[in-house]
Amino acid sequence: MRHKPTHIPVIRQLPDDELLAPSWLDALCPPPAATSESKINHAEQDGLLRIHASIQNANAMSAKQLEAAVANLYEQIFVFLQQTSHYNLLRIWNGLPGIVQRIDLPADQLAAWESRALEHEPFDRYMAFNAGRTAAFIQHFGEEHLPQRTPAATAVGHIGDHLQIHLLASQKPGQALENPRQTPAYRYSPRFGPSPPVFVRAMQFEQHLFISGTASIIGEESQHPNQLQAQFDETLANLNAVTQSIGHADAELRHFRIYTTNANDLPTLAQGLEHAYPSLSSIELMRSDICRNNLQVEIEAAS
Repeated sequence: MRHKPTHIPVIRQLPDDELLAPSWLDALCPPPAATSESKINHAEQDGLLRIHASIQNANAMSAKQLEAAVANLYEQIFVFLQQTSHYNLLRIWNGLPGIVQRIDLPADQLAAWESRALEHEPFDRYMAFNAGRTAAFIQHFGEEHLPQRTPAATAVGHIGDHLQIHLLASQKPGQALENPRQTPAYRYSPRFGPSPPVFVRAMQFEQHLFISGTASIIGEESQHPNQLQAQFDETLANLNAVTQSIGHADAELRHFRIYTTNANDLPTLAQGLEHAYPSLSSIELMRSDICRNNLQVEIEAAS
């Protein structure tokens, strides 16, 4: 259903060579100041911890190098969270250069993967990233605790060189939420990579709702391949399914970010979002590759 916007939202165009943290995050916790002493820059406010970390020149790494670098950085982040007593992951943004670029998997790993997935998608940089991220989560939290310790998250591509991670954690726990229309991401079949992506569809924290990057996927299958409008409508249905599953009014969603593969489509998508959510306050727009080649749009939201 489309509605007439009730006011004019703030619309912000983002660069396509890095992943910036959402502007609305500044109201919860100030942005970290960059330093040369640490790979993990952080800021704290009112029991919240915000982190910015990066992997330099990730675009030039092999699959094995990228997997190891991601696992190492995430493990460093988890140790830092323990040291500061901010145990509870709420929301993470990952900006991966060349996210759907094909990359060679070492022969032994390829054979092990193909033994579990007779038909699979081509191995790409997102799959290498997931292998490192998932390994760090399992190493630190244990596979049996993933449903409780996994945050809401976004992972999208950009044309820069470095991998960026923005993270929000808290001393208090949030409530992890799934979408009844979708398979939990950490339970995806091996078809979509040797290791599944580790994130939940949304996180409820106090009066806030953080919805992960959401695309045109039902179960674990992409819907409407390469059909932008149909994918946009399916994505809105997925966003609505999350809010409805907890009795959260759609009108309470205030902040959105749209990622799409063609910059020329951003104005039309923003207009469609304004009609779908007339009470929204801000929209951020980014030309970005999505984590699957047949997906053209991804949307995240926060109340």
